[in-house]
Amino acid sequence: MRTLLIIAILGISTNFAFSECTDYMQAFNKHQLVIKGMMDLNFQGKMNAEVGDAIGKRLQEAQKPLDAGEYNKACEMYDSILDDYKFDKSFGEAPTLDKKESSNSSSSNDASATSATSSSSEASSSADSAATQPTNK
Repeated sequence: MRTLLIIAILGISTNFAFSECTDYMQAFNKHQLVIKGMMDLNFQGKMNAEVGDAIGKRLQEAQKPLDAGEYNKACEMYDSILDDYKFDKSFGEAPTLDKKESSNSSSSNDASATSATSSSSEASSSADSAATQPTNK
């Protein structure tokens, strides 16, 4: 019975230890998630001056406890930004697209790649022809 009680206490305290933000890198990663969220907003066309300023002010406020070594407080502030703006909290994972979006984007990427290739080949052929023509002096 004592063994079960000790295991339960250790299990509960371990969960709290993992959820706390105890070092600089954990807080810095949350800061990076906020920056990533801002970039996603910009990509979606939802970023404007008001939103950027509001997030920027909150980031400056979170920087103070981060610099002071109060990592848990900084993480709480970053988490509130992530929650308020519904930013993606996954770190290092590529966003998944549905098949319809990925097929549309791949066809547009193919078209832009083809036009870039053709324009670069035209530029190189005109440079080759200019190099072979004699210059009049």
